[in-house]
Amino acid sequence: MNELALPAFVAALELAVFILLVLLYLGHAARKRWMEPLVERRREAGRSLFAKATREWLEGADIAQLRALPLSDRVAAFVSVASSLDGAERDRLADTADDVGLVAWAEREARDRHWHRRLYAARVLTLTLAESELLPSLLRDRDPFVRAQAAEWAGAQRSGKSAHALARLLRDPVPAVVFAASDALRRIGSAAIPALVEAASGDGGDAIPALEVAGVLADARTFGPARRRAEDARPRVRAAALAALAALGGPESEERLVAAFADTDAGVRRVAATAIGRLEVWRRAPSLAELLDDADWDVRMAAAGALRNLGAPGLIVLRDRARGSTLAADMAHHALDLVALEHGSP
Repeated sequence: MNELALPAFVAALELAVFILLVLLYLGHAARKRWMEPLVERRREAGRSLFAKATREWLEGADIAQLRALPLSDRVAAFVSVASSLDGAERDRLADTADDVGLVAWAEREARDRHWHRRLYAARVLTLTLAESELLPSLLRDRDPFVRAQAAEWAGAQRSGKSAHALARLLRDPVPAVVFAASDALRRIGSAAIPALVEAASGDGGDAIPALEVAGVLADARTFGPARRRAEDARPRVRAAALAALAALGGPESEERLVAAFADTDAGVRRVAATAIGRLEVWRRAPSLAELLDDADWDVRMAAAGALRNLGAPGLIVLRDRARGSTLAADMAHHALDLVALEHGSP
């Protein structure tokens, strides 16, 4: 091949490659346009059968029809229906998903090296309510999205088996994982208390979320660690512990909350004042009145709101402190104005 023919050959080759790529693109687009209605019809048929499974047990012919669908359509139809269900309907649908092979598929995918496949598999396993030996390993997965989804899966099971593993996730560096683990522990409820007590008693970063969940569950077994953490050197830990004590109530919790009115941190004082108001401990109105002079506006606001919650005893204190032109008087006037608005008074 001479030097003049070579450029022409290269140009012809480039043109041929370009034409081939265009044809491949057009062929792919045409195939996709042709396939989309077919795929949607298959998935609609799958959704219809899975929806039927939420109302009644499917017969053999229905199960066979679901099994005949391509696996991707089967999975997509199941996820579409299951995502909006709970209770007995979800349980029946989960059994059907197992019968048509979705649990076995998801367990295989959950071992895949690609994180997005593990994530989708964990989502399907969550919706099937499956109990699997893979759950502990997914809770330790290197990808935070997978860990968060595994935490949701553990919470959906509402079993104490995963409680300690979930409690360890409360110190995860990714906030979304901590949130998912906290929500899962809340859903597990009483069975999660031993793990929460252990987490709240430690010195790690899991103490605060553990105390926050303890405050939601309000179980007497959390009183000990909450009482000890109310003396912690870290203000955020003290505040979380006080909120947990407030959820439990009782004389000892009340005493510790009032003692926190003198805390060096304004956030802690605010939490304590708000808690006393929610507990409606009217005899603590004089102590709350002292916080109306606090240097921090948020603390004064919390104290005024707490006095409003106390009803008549709190209003008497507010009217008394509304005299003059002090910080306490300004906040008392503000609180009384809100009371007047609530009752429609001018």
